[in-house]
Amino acid sequence: MIDALEGRMRSVSSFVTFAFAACCAPAIGAQTSPAVTPHAMSFVCDGLDVIARTTQAGIELTLPDRRVVLPPAPSGTADEYQEGDITFRRRGDQADVEIGGTAYSNCSFNAERSGWDDAKLRGISFRAVGRAPGWSLELDDQRSNEISVVFADGRSVALPTPTPVVAGTRVTYKASSRDFTLAIETASCRDPVSGESLSETVALRLDGVDYRACGRWLQRGQHGY
Repeated sequence: MIDALEGRMRSVSSFVTFAFAACCAPAIGAQTSPAVTPHAMSFVCDGLDVIARTTQAGIELTLPDRRVVLPPAPSGTADEYQEGDITFRRRGDQADVEIGGTAYSNCSFNAERSGWDDAKLRGISFRAVGRAPGWSLELDDQRSNEISVVFADGRSVALPTPTPVVAGTRVTYKASSRDFTLAIETASCRDPVSGESLSETVALRLDGVDYRACGRWLQRGQHGY
């Protein structure tokens, strides 16, 4: 922390993020995604998709054609934010959005999409989700140059991104410091829970155990789509 004031501001921001996310976090079971609450929350409306995430100034909305930060509404109503002709109201895992006089009511929180949207907004290059056991993987080859794996039971692994080996449609990352091999191959992969068809098939070997997952490139990075 640079000074006490900045520290207090960060504490308030962390609390607001937790409070906003906790209301909508899905229950974690054997077939769900790992217990990592995304900071970005995706809402699916009739005719509109919205991504909302908290900031110190209010709520940042990512709309199909723009990104805007809405401060708390002048009315002082809890969980209502407004800027110009855009209004966002949250009601638990539902939300109402109004843009230019057009109302989009009963927008539903989508837990699966939130994980993907949050990773993309954070600049993650590649993400994969595995089931039974639940686990997720993020590869950031642009900023932190790190691969992280999080399991539903709370276990996590993070290591520097190994030098990739590209062979045809497959990219392989093999660590020298531990038993870790990640293979990402461009081949259609259907998620057994969401039913979504993803573009990459993922094979991970970690400490003697093999895992399978479906994933996709989120950024146009070194090996992205």
